[in-house]
Amino acid sequence: MLVVTMVTLPTLEAQQLPARSPFIPNNFIWNPAMTAVEDFWELGVTHQQEWVGFEDAPQTTTIYGQYPFRKQNFSLGGFLALDEIKPVRNNTLAITYAYKLSFGPRRRRRSGPRREAQLSLGLMLAMQQIFIDGADYLVRDVGDPLQPVGELNEFVPNVGLGVFFASKPTGPKDKSFFYAGAGTNQILPQDVAFRETLPSGNLERAFHGNATVGYRSAGNALTIEPSLWLNLAGKNISNSQFNLHLEKERAFWAGLSYSLNQTLAIQAGYVLPGGFTDDDTIRLGLLGSFNMGSFGASRGLGYGFYLAYRTGA
Repeated sequence: MLVVTMVTLPTLEAQQLPARSPFIPNNFIWNPAMTAVEDFWELGVTHQQEWVGFEDAPQTTTIYGQYPFRKQNFSLGGFLALDEIKPVRNNTLAITYAYKLSFGPRRRRRSGPRREAQLSLGLMLAMQQIFIDGADYLVRDVGDPLQPVGELNEFVPNVGLGVFFASKPTGPKDKSFFYAGAGTNQILPQDVAFRETLPSGNLERAFHGNATVGYRSAGNALTIEPSLWLNLAGKNISNSQFNLHLEKERAFWAGLSYSLNQTLAIQAGYVLPGGFTDDDTIRLGLLGSFNMGSFGASRGLGYGFYLAYRTGA
């Protein structure tokens, strides 16, 4: 996919952040307060390929890890995201931190169950590499003096913040709870200047944020979790996604996502015993997507996979 078709525009415009993966363990990449919200640690990798069959289609690979320190009431995470939409490549290395606060009555009431909620506050520190290869540009006039020549490389630091609320502590797997959160993994919308004398060689960066709300219903047979995720770019909603996740513990899961851009995604996963401890697992997931709008035939299919090792903290 060619992001830029003319270099004679006042500024260059491109997709600023990689598309969010429907795989739930990746949520802390977008909201640092969602780092290891449950009582397990996980190491994993996800890959997402969009618009299969389209030249230079977007693709994103993420390697991540997250660990909850239960006694200290905080979690740590980190990830390396490799995102490419030619001629722009965005590589991000980040660490995340979430501090968990519990509040509400801690003792069991005579007339009802114990009531306690959880609030997480998150911080992200990131370094983003933006790489542009001038040879990948498509220009109107060959030899245009504003045409980028050679390779342009820039490193940009950034900060992310987040908040996440759960009506009950999220660790116990047999509890149902309501949750809501909001965050940003790029609070500094500074522009990236490759050439101070040529505005057309710079990238404008807008503020990006997100919000989510959902409910996890924990039953004896299945856990059912519907949720809504909103992505914000500047002052506008850039995309919204409805998600439905079903999981049978230590067996399998399935998921359905539908986005505002009319993209439908279906995922399925299998859980294997890890063999190192009593409760560790290896999780394997596959994802397929298709745009149901008028451009569906042109955009083509998309796919993704998820591989992770998970065990109790």
